[in-house]
Amino acid sequence: MTAFIVLAVVGVIFLVATVLFDGVLDVFNLDMDGGFGFVSGASIGGLVAGVGLGGVLGMLLGVPGLAVGIIAAVVGLLLGGVAVLFFRLLKRAQGDEKALDTGGMVGSEGTIRAIGDGMTGVAAVTYLGAPRTMKFISNYTLKPGDTVVITEVVGPDVIRVEPTPTK
Repeated sequence: MTAFIVLAVVGVIFLVATVLFDGVLDVFNLDMDGGFGFVSGASIGGLVAGVGLGGVLGMLLGVPGLAVGIIAAVVGLLLGGVAVLFFRLLKRAQGDEKALDTGGMVGSEGTIRAIGDGMTGVAAVTYLGAPRTMKFISNYTLKPGDTVVITEVVGPDVIRVEPTPTK
């Protein structure tokens, strides 16, 4: 039962991190399914939490060994699916990404939130009064918390940055 409890806790922590630190897990390029959300921080967290909770539920009900695994798998898939649907609704509520012309972001400042290899990662920027989390690339080695200026919009969710000049 301890293993199932650990899985449930790890899954819930992963889900909370996905909600609170939107985009931070993008550094790991988990979106391998073309943007459908089936392989995302939400789906992985929901699946792991569901397997843990299903396993605990099965053991508490006194179900025999193999049936516990089946219950854990079913609950994991259900909770992972619910997490995907929930995050799709949240993304849809944000509006159409293409409706926002990001070309005007050049010159705006942002803050580094997460680092990939020191020159790529995720930055928090505010544009037109709305906070956004975007992937960045840079010719400079940066660290979380650094303030940067956007020098180029490479794509709809990718920017090129450099450190903000010291004043």
